[in-house]
Amino acid sequence: MAHKLVFRPRAAEDLRTTYVHIAEEAGHDRAGDYLERIEKACRTLQTFPERGTVRDQILPGLRVIGFERSASIAFRVIGDTVEVLRVLRRGQDIPSNFVDD
Repeated sequence: MAHKLVFRPRAAEDLRTTYVHIAEEAGHDRAGDYLERIEKACRTLQTFPERGTVRDQILPGLRVIGFERSASIAFRVIGDTVEVLRVLRRGQDIPSNFVDD
């Protein structure tokens, strides 16, 4: 069964700021390609969502997977929905006071 995939507002904002950062440094084509790969990685969660490192101490149900050694995708599974909560660039820590928006 494929799960529904939802990007929460903070994750969407993370993707926008990542795009802008890469576009400024390396151009719009590279930024677009990178975001496509992140979104593809997120879509794989639809078929196999119960993976990643469980981080219940930060937020119940929170899971984290790495992406190309350059980002972390923070998500949780609620019923038949995978919610992508944050997409953090390398060097950004998962906030210890993680708040669901």
